[in-house]
Amino acid sequence: MKPPDSPPSIDDAAWLAHFLRLERAKAMLLAVPDSNEFPLRKVRTILSDAGFTVRVVVKHECHELWEARMKIGIFDLSSNLRLAARQIRRLLVLGGIPTGEVIVNRSKEYVKIAFLSPLGVPGVLNGTELTLGLSSATSP
Repeated sequence: MKPPDSPPSIDDAAWLAHFLRLERAKAMLLAVPDSNEFPLRKVRTILSDAGFTVRVVVKHECHELWEARMKIGIFDLSSNLRLAARQIRRLLVLGGIPTGEVIVNRSKEYVKIAFLSPLGVPGVLNGTELTLGLSSATSP
């Protein structure tokens, strides 16, 4: 019996160019900053509509970790951190942001949350300014 043919050798540069092209296409698909479907804006909209004053929403570059810093507005957030985490997680999931556990850190009227979600590209939404971390995905 004849052994199966080995797969054709692929040039490393060609493979890397193909990989970067796919990553760039994925980033362009997910990074439509003017759209409400853009995950950074979507998280901000969900929390703002609930009654928080959102200061910053961050999606970290090398991980699926998200952070948001906000001020409690009209939302009745529990002083119990475990219950507050469940309240915020419920808001995010109902808004269409898949997440597991939410970690809440609270001091009087300010809240900082952290959660894991596979959506979106790295970036920072600070007030109305949007900064995307697409340097690795947009380079040739």
